[in-house]
Amino acid sequence: MTGSPARAYFAACAGRWRAPLDLRVHDVVALRASGMGLLDRWGLRALGAWVHWVGGVTLDTSVAVRAPDTIVHTTVVRWGPVVAMRSEEVLRLHADGRRFTLDGTQRVVGVGVRVVQGDGQVDNDARAAHYALTWFGAPLRQDTRLDGDTVTLTQAGPGWRGVQRLRRG
Repeated sequence: MTGSPARAYFAACAGRWRAPLDLRVHDVVALRASGMGLLDRWGLRALGAWVHWVGGVTLDTSVAVRAPDTIVHTTVVRWGPVVAMRSEEVLRLHADGRRFTLDGTQRVVGVGVRVVQGDGQVDNDARAAHYALTWFGAPLRQDTRLDGDTVTLTQAGPGWRGVQRLRRG
């Protein structure tokens, strides 16, 4: 698996990344029908509004290769010194060299601890990864594309979408 696309991709992404958070709720009817609980939907709408009205919300993330088949990914969403969400996911790379599974937890202020699970795969050229997750009880599609010292992170769920351009550092 040493030369696998998944191993190469996550090794290239190892380190710390940061970007202003971008999140927009664009369809409240789809969000309501998503399977998310009322408090989770309200929190997502409030965060989306906060990001655009007040600004200063950042996403800090890190990727660490712990073993040839184990990747640890952490994320912190903060407004200045205030941490709104902290997560840690463990990715297990499959023997086929492209697929992986993800298990983790998120701690969200005012909401508590939530489990995040999913799976995904890395493109053959080791430049992008695609995730299908269950997040707050609803489906979440996440795509990442590595281009030098920038990773473009696109997340989309029922009724909402966010695009972050993460930079190393």
